Formats: sequence, structure tokens, C-alpha cells
Amino acid sequence: MAEKSYEEEHPTRAFGWAARDQSGVLSPFKFSRRNTSCNRSTGEKDVRFKVLYCGICHSDLHMAKNEWGTSMYPLVPGHEIVGEVTEVGSKVEKFKVGDKVGVGCMVGSCHSCDSCNSDLENYCPKMILTYSTKYHDGTTTYGGYSDSMVTDEHFVVRIPDNLPLDAAAPLLCAGITVYSPLRFFNLDKPGMHVGVVGLGGLGHVAVKFAKAMGVKVTVISTSPKKKQEALEHLGADLFLVSRDQDEMQAAMGTMDGVIDTVSAMHPILPLISLLKTQGKLVLVGAPEKPLELPVFPLIMGIDEFHVIGLAGRKIVGGSCIGGMKETQEMIDFAAKNNITADIEVISMDYVNTAMERLLKTDIHDQFEKSGVFGAQFNHVYQIEQKEGKMAEKSYEEEHPTKAFGWAARDQSGVLSPFKFSRRSTGEKDVRFKVLFCGICHTDLHMAKNDWGMSTYPLVPGKVEKIKVGDKVGVGCMVGSCRSCDSCNSHLENYCPKMILSYASKYHDGTTTYGGYSDIMVVDEHFLVHIPDNLPLDAAAPLLCAGITVYSPLRFFNLDKPGMHVGVVGLGGLGHVAVKFAKAMGVKVTVISTSPKKKQEALEHLGADSFLVSREQDEMQAAMGTMDGVIDTVSAIHPILPLISLLKTQGKLVLVGAPEKPLELPVFPLIMAPHLFIIYQKSFALYESINGVHFGTLYQIEQKEGKMAEKSYEEEHPTKAFGWAARDQSGVLSPFKFSRSKVEKIKVGDKVGVGCMVGSCRSCDSCNNHLENYCPKMILSYASKYHDGTTTYGGYSDIMVVDEHFLVHIPDNLPLDAAAPLLCAGITVYSPLRFYGLDKPGMHVGVVGLGGLGHVAVKFAKAMGVKVTVISTSPKKKQEALEHLGADSFLVSRDQDEMQAAMGTMDGVIDTVSAVHPILPLISLLKTQGKLVLVGAPEKPLELPVFPLIMGRKIVGGSGIGGMKETQEMIDFASKNNITADIEVISMDYVSTAMERLSRTDVRYRFVIDIGNTIGNTMKI
Repeated sequence: MAEKSYEEEHPTRAFGWAARDQSGVLSPFKFSRRNTSCNRSTGEKDVRFKVLYCGICHSDLHMAKNEWGTSMYPLVPGHEIVGEVTEVGSKVEKFKVGDKVGVGCMVGSCHSCDSCNSDLENYCPKMILTYSTKYHDGTTTYGGYSDSMVTDEHFVVRIPDNLPLDAAAPLLCAGITVYSPLRFFNLDKPGMHVGVVGLGGLGHVAVKFAKAMGVKVTVISTSPKKKQEALEHLGADLFLVSRDQDEMQAAMGTMDGVIDTVSAMHPILPLISLLKTQGKLVLVGAPEKPLELPVFPLIMGIDEFHVIGLAGRKIVGGSCIGGMKETQEMIDFAAKNNITADIEVISMDYVNTAMERLLKTDIHDQFEKSGVFGAQFNHVYQIEQKEGKMAEKSYEEEHPTKAFGWAARDQSGVLSPFKFSRRSTGEKDVRFKVLFCGICHTDLHMAKNDWGMSTYPLVPGKVEKIKVGDKVGVGCMVGSCRSCDSCNSHLENYCPKMILSYASKYHDGTTTYGGYSDIMVVDEHFLVHIPDNLPLDAAAPLLCAGITVYSPLRFFNLDKPGMHVGVVGLGGLGHVAVKFAKAMGVKVTVISTSPKKKQEALEHLGADSFLVSREQDEMQAAMGTMDGVIDTVSAIHPILPLISLLKTQGKLVLVGAPEKPLELPVFPLIMAPHLFIIYQKSFALYESINGVHFGTLYQIEQKEGKMAEKSYEEEHPTKAFGWAARDQSGVLSPFKFSRSKVEKIKVGDKVGVGCMVGSCRSCDSCNNHLENYCPKMILSYASKYHDGTTTYGGYSDIMVVDEHFLVHIPDNLPLDAAAPLLCAGITVYSPLRFYGLDKPGMHVGVVGLGGLGHVAVKFAKAMGVKVTVISTSPKKKQEALEHLGADSFLVSRDQDEMQAAMGTMDGVIDTVSAVHPILPLISLLKTQGKLVLVGAPEKPLELPVFPLIMGRKIVGGSGIGGMKETQEMIDFASKNNITADIEVISMDYVSTAMERLSRTDVRYRFVIDIGNTIGNTMKI
């Protein structure tokens, strides 16, 4: 439109201080405000007030210098404005002349979008900032460094009489910035423990609000000098010097949440380490460049040295101010609790000096990216080594029962026949004959020791099928502590003592061997019943891929019919994700880089739509359409396009595990109309966590036809005494006998074991059925069991596992296709549930259509969620939409497609394990959307904080699931006929399969036919 003079724009004269250029220097400026005359439609709802005080915010400094590239000169800063009403428009109802009022960061919005209707005007796509933006009538807005303000009454806050105006002014920005995330992320409950990072303008107010809510507060700062201020003046309970390794290590896993107020570049891995299982790191500062987001710890609670012991399923979220209703609530809460900001009152002509001082403070207080935290984790690693050290045992001593499988001997990863032994069947153990075992990407990484934690010889695999009797499955774990919070919350997959299905140490110290073998012995707790209608071969991958995508669909509430969920990647995870999501009633969009997968997605998997992630037009069109996105891609990939697909409060859930960190653009996460990026360290166990996707199914060992009779002592080694009847006379007499303590499993049952075979069973995680987050979780293979022996996985003929870590496989589930669900299935199912992405009608994106992604689509659709698959490959569109049933498909490389999908998704499940950008994924999220990472890139992702903050979005992780949830996932899969798409292979083909897996040459999971083919290799 034609440019207007200041007088034409604003007929009422005003005076202030303005910046004229990028120097940021402020000087006197005469301008005009619009009037409140009743004869102007723009003024009848306006309130004019005399400005008495205005706070100086860091944003003013950035805007004056145009550091964010959005400034319009001349620029009058100021959005912490308070004063007294001098005039009101003819239709103003809430205010009168003389009232004390304030104006914060915004002065307008559309009043009609979902965000506005939900009292979240701060996330309205048409939100009008208090200064340096265009108002509805095209005029320029000017801020509070002036003598008067004219604002629509909807955006005016009443200041209670007991609050001093000068000290209340900063609350309109700093106050609501920290108050809102405390409320929204449920960190406001008395007795909770919250950390506050940084003790500046935001930090000191955060401490005050949290304490008033009854929360235990720990201040975290680089400066020891701030300790006295934090404890004595602000009333914080504890203080941590972030550079002090001992202090930070002692506080690991103790906090329910952390509010990070730092706007300078800084490492967030140390902060993530402070969180408990399902803890939340909320970013309210906005660094100019993306932060490094280490996905592996987010998902699994494992540090850079691969030391298990940190809680998992953690969330990184952003939050930006609050809506008008919440802002008034915050001011009233502050008045009730006498909360004000600590301030220094200055004169108007001192403003440039104040800006310089603010800049110096900004530099001084920044987190320094030192080597301290790397040393810290090295220290943790050494501690774990010392505690876990024990005398080496021979195979015969470790496992007295002979077994046969295929094992890797060294880092070449080549598998060959291997004779070994299993431990004897304990009183709570179950022994199985292995019939099928899925091949997971984790097996490939572990065989080659890519993660630096393998022990040789290594028998990979999660057990899959047993013999006659119940169909059962075992996924990624065969043990946990059974006592921690995670275990008690049915999240055995997050138990610090979780025992992996192979290459781990069991409780008794023996080595776990996986499902590339003929039998498995697993504690019944870690078995999953496979329903009869599920074919075992196709069900096998569900024990990994299935649960990997099912769990996040449930956890993140992406399972509600009518929701829209994207599934990124159409591989082992992705194809299952589509199936689950469709079964949940969700609209599924498969997102792939390959257009070739479109037919597969749409026709075969039943996805509703398909997006080629490289097609900008497709991605643009889908922007903001999805409730969530399940990202199954394990390769490094950008997540910003996926974030863009999310609706306000959408969720991007990563279930793939890229080897390197993804770039997490925090700014879109915070500022865009989306919500969460979550990793779902969600699936119980170790799978989502590192991208471990093992799945194995078993059937309890039984000879064909008639079982050989055993004596009581052979059947039940635990002696007991009672009175018994010997015949039909019914006469009772003393009787010595033995008992088995296995209660849930019987001979003939079909069972499965996933990623873990043990945990402590006593920590908070174990007590909360989150054994996968137990600090002492024992992996199914290449780990140490309770007795110091090594665990071996399911690439073997038998397994012995504590019953707690067994999963019943329903009869309708085919064991082979159910096996991958024990890893992939729970990896995606858990975050869907946990993050509330399981509600019908929600929109969830699934990133990656591989082993995890395809399962995520299936689970989400089964939950009634609208699913959008997000992939770099346009070829996967048909697969996602037609085969998996996804509702839509986004090619993440297609800017138009991604742009169109921005702000449409409630959540995104990211299954990609490769390093990739997450800013696009964050952009897909709606306000408060969730990006859940279930893939685990080796290197940190770039986390752009500003998008994270501006949309109150979350980036979370999820690693498999606990045993209770894994059983729930399998039962859900059985009810909805969800299985992994598999290729059944013989035992001697395993090395070739590994090579193909490294090339992603599989659709979507390999499953080894252990029962029928391993015997042929015993002669090799």
C-alpha cells in the first residue's frame, strides 16, 4: 500500500526514543499514535494510557540492532509497559480512566484461529508485536519507550493495586515467559524438583514463581559468585556450578524439569542428564544459532560413552510468553504472592548506557562450551566400569545349558556358527525354542561395535518364536531391576539396569544371547503373548519396530481417531507405524524422500497421503496439518521440515536413532505454532533409545506330540513341603516337592523377548513399569547379567529369560511378523501413548518409512490418528498411502509440500537415526506440538531454539517401553492385526542380510527363521 506519513498513520501526537538504523543507538523521536475516537472503527475498543515505566528486555537490544532481520526503522522498542489509563474507546468494557494497566509483547491477533480460540494469541499466525510490525490497518506499531500507548483492550492487562508498577513491568515479558512453561509442562506441583539455568532477568523471576508454587528449586549457573544471591535472596533450595563435574554428576537424574533461560550458545547434554525419566528441559532463551541436540541420551539415557544409567524419555521443549488470559492469571498470582522483578530504575536519557551494560551482561553470563562435560561423562564411564567389574567366567560356567547360534567374533561384524551355553532355567525363568528372530539395525551396529559397547562373541537378536504352545515374543530386553521408578511405571525399557536381549550381562552375570538361535530362556515378565491371529514371522518385527512406533503413538496421544499423523520413512519402523496408526483410526501421511514409495504407502500400507520430503511444494502444502509426526529415519536428516508439518501443539517424535546429533532449530520450536519435539525415550527398553530394534518371538519349548516326563526335582528345582493326596481315596499325607516360581507363563505359551532381560526391579523407573529406563537395565545381549555373566541374544536356538521380561504373543499374531514389534513396535507405540498422540482425529507425522516408520504408521492409524509420512524419498509415497494407510505423504526435500504442512501436526515421530535437520519437522507442528525422536543419531542434531520457543513446541525422545506397555502394544497389535512387514530368511543368510540392511535394502524387517533353519548350520 502507499506509504503514509507518521501524522497520517497516527493522528495523536506522541514522544519517545527510537533507533534509526542497525547501530541500535536510541535518540528522541516525535511521532503519533492512533486515537480512540468512537468514529473510528480502529479505536472504539482501544485503551489509551500514560506510560509510567517500561522494562528493558534483551529482545529490545536484538531488535534495535536488527539482529533477527525483522526490524523496521524508525523503531521505538519496549514491551514491558505499565501506566495509568487516560482515555477509553466507546466500546471498551473492562477498563476505565485511572486504572493501572500493562501491555506486553503483543497488541493484536486474528481472534479467529485455533490458537486464538484456545487463549493462545501468542501463537496466532497473525500475531501483531507491540513494536516494529504492521497493525491491522497497515500502520506501524511503536513500543513503550514513549510517553503514551494506545492498545485494544483485549491485549491490556490489569495491574493489581498491591503491585508496584516499576517492579511489575518486567513480569509482562519475563514473568509470563517462565510462568507459562511451569504451568503448561506441569512443573508447578508442590514437591517437584525444578532446575533454573541462568540467574538473569528471566532466571531470578523463574525462581520466585517456582518457589511460590511449592516447588524445590535448584539454580544452575556458570558463576559460583551467584550462589549466595540464589540461596539467600531468592530462596532457592540448591545451587549447582555447571562447570563443576562432581556437582553436576551428583545431581544427575534428580530433576523433574529444567527451565533454561540462557540465550547464548551452550551445551544442553549436561542439562538433559539432570532430568529424571520423562523429565522436561524447557528452553525459554533463544540462542541465535541452533544448539547441538544429542538424540541418543534423549531417547535412551545413555551418555556419549554409551554408559547406561541416565533416565530416558526426556523432552526438550520451548515456550514463548503466554496468551492474554494466562498473562492476567500470572499477574494476579504475582500479586497474591508478592512477586516482583528485581530492578534498577533509570532515566530515559540513560537508555543507551543501559543497553551497553545489558550487552556486557549477556556476554559475561553465557554458557561456555568447554570440555568440562565431556570429562564429566568420561568420569561416569569409569565409575560404571569399576562397579561392574567382576571375575571372568568361562562359557560353561556362565551358561551350563548347551545352545547353538550365530555370533560375531570381532568388529568386522561377520557372523558365523557359534556353540555356547545358556544359564540353567531359574525359578522365575522361561526357556524357549526360537522359531523366528528379526534383524534390526541395532544388530548391525552392535555386531560391528559401532557404539563402542559390544562384547564378543556376540549373538544378536531378540527372540521371536518358540515351539508348540502359546505364541510369545521377546524384544529388546530380557531383564531390569524391577524396583526403580521406571520398572514400577511399566517402563522397564528405561530401567537403569535394563538387560538387553543379547550382548549384555544378565542378573547372574551370564551373557545374553539373542534370537539368531534355536531357543531362548527369558523371564516371563519380558515375554509378550502373541495372539493366534498374528503370523509369527510377520509379527516378530513388531517386538521392536512395532512397539517402537506403537508406544509413541500412545504416549504422545497420537492415537485418537481423526487425528493426522505423519510417518517419516517407510522402512522397518515406518511401515509398521503406518499400520498401527491406521488401526487406531488416525489419518496417516507417509513422508519419504523417495517418490517410489508412494504406491506402497498408499495402496499396500493404507496411508492416507504421501509426502515426498524433498518436494518443497508438497511439504509446504502440508505445513501445519499434522497433530504429530513419527520420524523413523535413523540416518542424519533435517527435522525442521517435519516440525513445519505440525499443527499448534503438534509433536515430532523421533524413533529412529541417527548416529550423530540432529540439528535442532530451537527458535521455530519455541516461536512457531507448534509444540513438542520429543524424543521418545519412550519405548520401554533400549530400542528407541539407541535405535535398537530387536524383536524376537518364542514358543515355549515342548517336544512335538508328547513331552518327556520329568521328575518333580527336574521340573521344579525349588524344594517345598506340604500335604498331598496320592490317589482317589483323597487321603492326605506329608509330601516333599518342588515349586516353580514362574506364574504368568506355562509350557506351550508363545512368548517374546525384546531389548532387555533384567533390571534392578526396585528403582523409581522399575516401580513405574519403566524398566527400560532403569539405571541397571540389562540388555538382551552384550551386557552383564546380575551374576556377572554375559547376555546373549536371539540369534540362537534357545533363550532363558526371567518371566518378568517375557511378553505373551497372542495366538492370532504370526510369530515371525510379530517379532519386530518387540523393538520397532514398542519404540513407536510408547511415544504415541506417552505424548498423547494417540487421540482419534489428531494429526501425527511419521518421519522415515523404514523398520520403525512403517510400524509407527500402522499403530497411529489403528489409534484413529491422521498420519502423514514424511520422507526424503518420493518413491515411498505410494507405499505409505496405499499399503500402510497413511493419510498423506510429505517429501521432506520438497519445500512447497513442507511449507503447506507447516503448523498442521499435533506431533511428529522421528524414526530417523541418521543426522538430519529437525527445524523442518518442528515447523510442521502446531502450537504446543511434539517432535519425538526415536531414532538415535550418533552426533548431536542442531536444535534451533527460537522456533521451539515461539510455538511452545517440544522435542522429546523415547526408547522402547516398559514390559507392561510392551505387552499392551502386542495386544493392541493383535486386536488391530498389526504386524511388521518382513522378509523371512534362513540362518545362514544372516551376514548377507546384514549387508543389505546397511544399504537399507529391506522392506522393512528381516526375520530369521530360527526354528527351521538354524539346525542346518550346526554342521557348518
